[in-house]
Amino acid sequence: MKLRVIYNYLLVRFGIRQVLPSDYIRSIQVYDNHEPIIALPPSSILIYDQQQKWEARVTVIDKLERVAFKLKEEQGVYIRLLELYRSPEKQQNMRDKQIVILQSQNPYLSSEQIALEANKRVSSIGGGHQTGGAVDLTLCDSKGRSLDMGTAYDEFNTETPTHAKGLSTIVKKNRRLLLRYMQQEGFANYPNEWWHFCYGDKMWAAYMHKPHAIYDVII
Repeated sequence: MKLRVIYNYLLVRFGIRQVLPSDYIRSIQVYDNHEPIIALPPSSILIYDQQQKWEARVTVIDKLERVAFKLKEEQGVYIRLLELYRSPEKQQNMRDKQIVILQSQNPYLSSEQIALEANKRVSSIGGGHQTGGAVDLTLCDSKGRSLDMGTAYDEFNTETPTHAKGLSTIVKKNRRLLLRYMQQEGFANYPNEWWHFCYGDKMWAAYMHKPHAIYDVII
């Protein structure tokens, strides 16, 4: 492993920085437990677009339902699902679109620099969403109205990181609430995106200091 990667990894372990190097996360070994991926069953406590196909690993769905139940009973708020399993084809399409956007916004950057910037926003094929272990979500009220989380979903700016500086008191409260309940169920948050949580994939293993991931990419 490159010295730069090791150095940045140590900075995270010592709390100096928050985001682990992508090279380190990719280096994590995977021993898939072959847990099935299933369709999200009808739910009265999870809010989501019922016209969309929703799939995830069995344990991930169980954990999400427990988080949703606790939030509803203890805080009176609900979870709105934004993304679960994402096929390799959809992932590539999203990445291609992001590259086009970055190229139009930054015509002076080389293709290599554009790719590096794209990595911060949309991973290449092989990321957590292709394992059935990653979830994008937010908080909302009983009518499905989103709570103030500081930015929109998939909006990338200085306020996108979970613990970004300059956030309002209410945004900090809402993000901490979501983070606390998700972490209680064993999910890991990607610090660069307040909405992204994972269980079982490489990112989860890296941030939770696990010896290996337990979910591999599903084709």
